Amino acid sequence: MRSAAGRAPGSSCRPGRTKLVIVPAVPDWLVPPYEGWHFEDLLALPLDGSPHIELIDGAFIPMSPPSKLHVQVIRNLQAQLDRQCPAGLRADSEAIIRIDDDNGPEADVLVVTASAHDDQERAGWYDGSDVLVAVEVVSPSSRVRDRERKPQIYAKAAIKYLWRIEHDDSPVIYTSALDTTSTAYDITGIFHHRLKLSLPFPIDLDLGELTQ
Repeated sequence: MRSAAGRAPGSSCRPGRTKLVIVPAVPDWLVPPYEGWHFEDLLALPLDGSPHIELIDGAFIPMSPPSKLHVQVIRNLQAQLDRQCPAGLRADSEAIIRIDDDNGPEADVLVVTASAHDDQERAGWYDGSDVLVAVEVVSPSSRVRDRERKPQIYAKAAIKYLWRIEHDDSPVIYTSALDTTSTAYDITGIFHHRLKLSLPFPIDLDLGELTQ
């Protein structure tokens, strides 16, 4: 015999409940058209109050909010590099690099020509030819892009020097230079406490100061 509710007498089972899940609306720009997004589409995005977005292989990639440590490393590295840049060069941060029509990655720190840095008609982006050094500070949500895909994209634009910063406990900087014959980057050094280089210009960094 079963009760009117369809349960055997004495049964402790409760009817199933439907869980309401609210899914936020997907913004139109997150879904690329058949031909993909292009660099001019990236520049046209209304970014007020939005996360940083980069263009990778024709798709817009929203970037996760950075940790406090990530922000400290970026700001302190930019400041140290800018003080050591020779005439004709400047350091900048969190700027888009126009590689081609399908790619506009955002580098965490850059060393660029002073003329491009001071160009008021281009706010927040540079041509690949303006960039001497690109730096990626690796984040958990972008490890594959930072370590694999973005170096391939930077090499396509012939950016001469690429640095990668890992910072699980303390910053470690991997420096690399472009091999023009293979169009890939070769590791030139791994620095744990202090970085001293003669190229692309004399650089002396105390890595402990990057997290202060």
